[in-house]
Amino acid sequence: MQNHKMELDEFYKTLGKISYSFSMIDFLISNIAVDLGLAKSPYDFYAEMNFANKIKKLDIGIAKIKCIELRNRFLEWTKILDGIRIKRNSVVHSIILRNSQDDNDFRLYNYKKTSIRLSKEVLEFNSLDFIGLENDMVQINNTGLKLLTELKSTNTKQRFV
Repeated sequence: MQNHKMELDEFYKTLGKISYSFSMIDFLISNIAVDLGLAKSPYDFYAEMNFANKIKKLDIGIAKIKCIELRNRFLEWTKILDGIRIKRNSVVHSIILRNSQDDNDFRLYNYKKTSIRLSKEVLEFNSLDFIGLENDMVQINNTGLKLLTELKSTNTKQRFV
């Protein structure tokens, strides 16, 4: 994979886009939760729990969609959401250090403390990894919007088992 020379300003903008895109996805799934009957308000769902739990709760509502094809597409989408959640968390919850000899290489240090010990995860990223993550999040959001539109267009009485 060819490296992309990323200036510091572009790097900061890309991190901001990753955070913004994730917020848009989070709000999208909150709206989907309303349509699935899981919440009265998207704001309630948005604020009530962490993202991994939101996906689990969504899957419970998705399992009630009567149209098997739509249900399966939604379930595949939530699997992808969970993967992007993990990647995003690796970025936003890490100490990100740039290679002093190569501006395109980054090392992400993520520390987690349990009652027993402190663990450390170290990831190697290059500038294209950050750009790719942001692009993936935009695509995932667009797919979710299409699914929500399709969900809304189905007859309410026929959507659920």
